Amino acid sequence: AGNPTAGALGLGHECPASGPEKKKREDWYKDNWWKAPEVCDDWAKGPAGNETWKKDNPSPEEQKKRDDWYRANKGEPAAPEEQDKRDAWYRKHGKEPSGPQLDKREDWYRKQLSDDDKAKRMDWLRDRGDKEKRILADELGDALAAINEGQRPTDEQIQAVKDQIDWNRKGEKDDFGPDGASGRKRGVADDEDEPTIGQDEFFKAVADTNFYVAPDADEREMQAEEEKADQEKEEMTRQEEEAAYLAMDAEEELAKKPEDWQRNYVDPENDEWWKKPEYIEQYQRDPEDTEAPWRMEGASGKKRPVSDEEQEEREQWMKDNWWKAPKHSTEWKRDGEGGEGWKKAAQPEEDDDGMTRDDDETPEATPEQLKEREDWFKNAKNPERQVVDPEAAADEWWKKPSMIEDFQEGGDDWQRGAEAPEEKQKREEWLKDNWWKAPKQIEEWTKAQKEDPEQQTWKRAAAEPEEDDDGMNRNDVEEAPPEVVAEREAWYKKAVEPFHGEKLNDDDFKGEKLEEPFHGEKLKDDDFKGEKLE
Repeated sequence: AGNPTAGALGLGHECPASGPEKKKREDWYKDNWWKAPEVCDDWAKGPAGNETWKKDNPSPEEQKKRDDWYRANKGEPAAPEEQDKRDAWYRKHGKEPSGPQLDKREDWYRKQLSDDDKAKRMDWLRDRGDKEKRILADELGDALAAINEGQRPTDEQIQAVKDQIDWNRKGEKDDFGPDGASGRKRGVADDEDEPTIGQDEFFKAVADTNFYVAPDADEREMQAEEEKADQEKEEMTRQEEEAAYLAMDAEEELAKKPEDWQRNYVDPENDEWWKKPEYIEQYQRDPEDTEAPWRMEGASGKKRPVSDEEQEEREQWMKDNWWKAPKHSTEWKRDGEGGEGWKKAAQPEEDDDGMTRDDDETPEATPEQLKEREDWFKNAKNPERQVVDPEAAADEWWKKPSMIEDFQEGGDDWQRGAEAPEEKQKREEWLKDNWWKAPKQIEEWTKAQKEDPEQQTWKRAAAEPEEDDDGMNRNDVEEAPPEVVAEREAWYKKAVEPFHGEKLNDDDFKGEKLEEPFHGEKLKDDDFKGEKLE
């Protein structure tokens, strides 16, 4: 034999299969899972069974193949069409062979061994194997290296194989003595001077100890591919985890550092300086702080507290407007994903990190309250919603950009007071024609004054241009004529620029409400003297 493995197989001994052979068998078992006994039993139950043999939704051809296999192995007659097919085959091949074919077959039969001759030869091989196919115990390492692509085993591996041989001999009551293969007289037969190991027991010990057999070229290539795939998967998992951690850090950073509008926005028409969201947050953190800015006549300067009655009024306002605190506008920005505390009817319970508790049972506010809060958030984030149309009459409040946005989003605020159908139709036509005065288009125009804009939809000819497959406006839409674009830009300058004029500091208020806080030259503290300016 070319090697011990081939020799052992030739003698009918059991030997560990090679790596490719194991892989081939494993693939076959995976592909033929439906031949398992329990699956066959389920098939035999018919509709009353679980039909597990169909669990992978096989194709009709595959179902027929499996059904035929089950029927054939159960001993059922084949289907009529299959029987016809077999009959045709028998008729074709059942004819008496020709003379040359008969001579060929007779010659083959004459060369075959009889069963007695085969038995004699097998006995001879066994006897010869017991006498000649043996190795010295000291040569065990070399024999193991021969089946391990020349890689010599460690002393621990050699000893493990020797111990297994000893164990097998004791269990099978081997004729080579009870002391085993490792001792001075272990494995010594009557006619031997040195201990030896038979080929049969050698391979059995190798199989019992799962002795490592070096992989061949195909196995090494497959192992390298698996390791590469595992490394790529591990790297992908690491990158995903890193991205998740970065996203979490970004979310936490967003919560820690609110945007400017979340901290400083006040309604220019209705609010006073101490109603800033950051002062609401300060009150929530320490309601008893007597030096808090919101208790003073101004945010800086002499820091003289207002009267007790005024402080009580401000404190009550803070309690009623708790939802304007930056952490709740952050919740609104996240569209509920980071918490929905801003939707509660009263200030909800919070965790140690200041976020709304998941098990908070505070009921939600009314739809009207939620609408009011969301409008405030929108106005704070996008002040252009409150721009006043310079061309509108005093009672045409519905021409505000926020009402155009409400109309475009399918709301009904723009219809307030429009009892007559004629009035409603007039508003609807105006809102459609003046779509370019919506907050989105005003914001685009405003950004275009400072930087190159990504979009300038305010220049397009129609209100609703064609969209790409991803839902974004197409870039090749038709623009309005130059004179129309110029007319719109003139309106933006007239309506928006005064709104974005220089704002006043907290001390410029001195507790008084200015009529036009976004117009004119910035004033100094001494210019107020506690009086209301014209």
